[in-house]
Amino acid sequence: MKNTGQKVKARKSRGRNFTPDERAIMLRVITQDGTLDDVNAQLTKHQESEGLSNRLMPIASYMMMKNSYVQHLQDDDAVKAHVFHPATLRELKSRAMVGNNENVQ
Repeated sequence: MKNTGQKVKARKSRGRNFTPDERAIMLRVITQDGTLDDVNAQLTKHQESEGLSNRLMPIASYMMMKNSYVQHLQDDDAVKAHVFHPATLRELKSRAMVGNNENVQ
């Protein structure tokens, strides 16, 4: 590989993944119309009590969860599945469509 003299920026790692407990906290606070500050306060409290490194919910993730994900988590089974095995928005939408089709028949 030819050295062009250009500096390459290292991509900053986002750190660790959220735990299932943290994902449950985020969903609970958001579905109760909590703000991003409310979510992050609850996350910080939980992380301190569990001895976890501090990881806050980014604003973009909060907005996506509030405006897109929550409407597709229609029942307790869907919420539990998402907490333990997070799905993409596309997967959630397709599951919701399958569930709606089953209810029609």
